[in-house]
Amino acid sequence: MDYLIDVGKLPLPLATIAVNVQEGLYVICTFLIANIADAYTGPYKAIVFSTASYAFVSRSIYIYIKA
Repeated sequence: MDYLIDVGKLPLPLATIAVNVQEGLYVICTFLIANIADAYTGPYKAIVFSTASYAFVSRSIYIYIKA
């Protein structure tokens, strides 16, 4: 959130909203991907897909914040 306030020049309420929306979408997307993977591939591959999606989204957020 410091990045959004300092570099992005967003006021605190807007930066808070942006961070909360981002975290909420992250959780929902991970949950959806895990359920779809489990329905179509089985439990072992679902764990692999869930871990991969978590790593991808986490890395994407990190790159976005550092850019």
